[in-house]
Amino acid sequence: MVSDKRHKFSVHHPFLLKSLPNFDINSPLTTSQITGIMKQISLLEHPQTFVRSTVLALSGSLLLAVSAQIEIPLWPVPITGQTFALYIIAAMFGARLGFYTVLLYLLEGSTGLPVFSGGSFGIVTLFGPTGGYLAGMLIAVYLMGRYFEQSSRHSFKKTIMILTLGTIEIGRASCRERV
Repeated sequence: MVSDKRHKFSVHHPFLLKSLPNFDINSPLTTSQITGIMKQISLLEHPQTFVRSTVLALSGSLLLAVSAQIEIPLWPVPITGQTFALYIIAAMFGARLGFYTVLLYLLEGSTGLPVFSGGSFGIVTLFGPTGGYLAGMLIAVYLMGRYFEQSSRHSFKKTIMILTLGTIEIGRASCRERV
């Protein structure tokens, strides 16, 4: 049985507050209310899923970082193995986990880890010539992952079409960045 101890912090998120019965904004949360909130965000209900997703996202961001170092040097944007890694992540992880994986990769690079092509890093890289490609990777992995999730059968022709659409989206995002 869960004890009903009072905690002295507040949660002001409307989605979380809606599910709490008889919630008073001026009173502290009870342990059962906190447990309800944690179950809603799936940290306590399925901890093995959370751990699995975290390990997969870290592995995927490592794959992106390693593939970024495989490059054909062109100016201003080199051709790297990231697009191929993105295809793998979209097909294996799906839309949601793929999106979070690429977001984690971008956060790693923006905080100073040398994960971008040529060992570059930082916010400057995100707003430089390669920034559009990096932003396009987020959109492309989500779209490709969504297509892979919705399709029950993956023919070679359909897979090539999905990957081509993802590549076009990366290119589109990079063109929007330059304009």
